[in-house]
Amino acid sequence: LVRYRDGQGALMQIPTARPSRRDQAEQGLLLQDETETRAILKAYGTVARHVMMDEPEIGGEDSLALLSAYGFKTDAAAVANLPVSLSVCHDPVFGRTIVVEAAGRRAVALPPLNTALAQPVIDEILPALRAALNRELDGGPLAALLVQLADLLVELPEITGLSIPALSLRQDEVSLPAASLRVEEAAPHISRLSIAPYPRHLEERLTLRDGSGVLVRPIRPEDEPHYRDMLEKVSPGDRFLRFCTRFGDEVVPPELLAKLIQIDYSRDMSFIAMAEGEDGKPQALGVVDAMGMSDRTEMEYSIILRSDLKGAGLGKALMEKIIGYARSQGATRLVGMVLRNNQGMRGLCTRLGFSVKSDPDDDMVTVTLAL
Repeated sequence: LVRYRDGQGALMQIPTARPSRRDQAEQGLLLQDETETRAILKAYGTVARHVMMDEPEIGGEDSLALLSAYGFKTDAAAVANLPVSLSVCHDPVFGRTIVVEAAGRRAVALPPLNTALAQPVIDEILPALRAALNRELDGGPLAALLVQLADLLVELPEITGLSIPALSLRQDEVSLPAASLRVEEAAPHISRLSIAPYPRHLEERLTLRDGSGVLVRPIRPEDEPHYRDMLEKVSPGDRFLRFCTRFGDEVVPPELLAKLIQIDYSRDMSFIAMAEGEDGKPQALGVVDAMGMSDRTEMEYSIILRSDLKGAGLGKALMEKIIGYARSQGATRLVGMVLRNNQGMRGLCTRLGFSVKSDPDDDMVTVTLAL
């Protein structure tokens, strides 16, 4: 039962995508200083050169230089006093995986990771490692290293193999005495990850008709209270137009809300519009969803806004956002099911170029936009 609860908690985790250090360097944005920027560009140049020349193996010295450029503590002269090895391999089902081995114990991590996902992996090997060393050992630095390694795999999909035979531990700081890397052209079947990381690049700031600004971004599980608060500011009639049913005394059933905020970014998308409220706290203004069909050529959308924000231009902005997203995913059609009496949504769809198909015997009409 405990493991089941832990699994439920893990399913709620969506590791946050960090800004790409490579992109920052290529755009001329200094990281910590100019030296770091040059190191990042040199490291990526090493990867690109090996891929182009079809030389997949990167030697130890170059591997350490590359890892150092991406923030890892490296020291070729350090004593390998921590018998923990890490390796990256390709699994036909889960994609790139990180294998952690210590004192005869083995644990597997599926990137991307955050601390909440990495710590249980380290906890699997920690008792055996403590017994082998005959002393207490804090697993925090190892979990941080695991998260850092997962971030590297997200940022450099060309890395298909990695081997770190042992670690060096000094005053709770972990460093890498040796490492080797394998790189290949980033083919989807090789470089894919088991969990799509949070797509930070889809965040966008928009300005509404009244001049107010909103942040439109992919939804996250921690948005549950914002989503619920927003629904409380949606009239019962407008909630019915969105969900096509009434929930009695509930604003929305908890199990339905959980499904709305926990999505697989590789298949579906949900954008939430956020702004600062009068109390200075973030609040949700509206949400638009797109669910991909099995062949990905068609996506079905739905949208809901706070009832007091109609006419502010938010609905159009969210629709344009989801249209652009569907087009970027290669979909050829965006489809929606709209209640016949939802004149506002039908009018907006017509202005955006949707065709409308209705059946006199059906309360729903189908709106379709060719992409």
